[in-house]
Amino acid sequence: MSLYRLKRTQQVRNKVKNTWSREWFQFVLDHSNKRLDFYDISRNENITWEIIQENPYFPWNMSGISRNPNVTWEIIQNHPELKWN
Repeated sequence: MSLYRLKRTQQVRNKVKNTWSREWFQFVLDHSNKRLDFYDISRNENITWEIIQENPYFPWNMSGISRNPNVTWEIIQNHPELKWN
């Protein structure tokens, strides 16, 4: 497989993942009047750090965020003010 094709495939995958993350979070927004489990939402792989930062008014669960695969060690180091688990 050519390097160009690998790069293009990765770009498409990233775009699909980002689009799906936004759509998934829109579902959460559309149902925010319901009782939601923010531990599970916070740790869900469809929630990106960008979504968390753009929506600080949500009752994010730090234990869940700490288990979110999108939260990198770099993010943790850059935000020592947060109570990471």
